[in-house]
Amino acid sequence: PVDGVSGVYGLEITIASNDNQPTSYAELISFLQKLENNRRTAHVTKLNIKPKDDGSVSFTIILTAYVKP
Repeated sequence: PVDGVSGVYGLEITIASNDNQPTSYAELISFLQKLENNRRTAHVTKLNIKPKDDGSVSFTIILTAYVKP
């Protein structure tokens, strides 16, 4: 439950890149922009990005999605 908001729950979600499918920085930024513009409410609580030698990035995103069942 979310303090102060009746009937709303926070769900922590971890999203991590897959080393077998490289992700470009542009793709990561595009995903984050889509997340920001999504009508559903989510809050990124941690973002870890590491550049790789091949120009791609490795990342982990931890976010809290808010739901009202």
